[in-house]
Amino acid sequence: MSLWLQPRVPVPPVPLAAAALLCVAVRSHACEPDQFGKPGGCSDICLLGNSHKSRTCRCRSGFSLGSDGKSCKSEC
Repeated sequence: MSLWLQPRVPVPPVPLAAAALLCVAVRSHACEPDQFGKPGGCSDICLLGNSHKSRTCRCRSGFSLGSDGKSCKSEC
């Protein structure tokens, strides 16, 4: 599975050659940002399935996934 994070989470830079290959290999996938900029509609982390057409949302530590399967709620 591939991991897609919202922009607020630091992600190491991808070498330019690898980024170019990624853009060619994956034109559309389930973790692309929605109209609100959330990856795959997930409020925190989007895990891309092997087919690139399915995704699973996950939450950071201290948060739990809401009943909608997309939103994260504080466990406090």
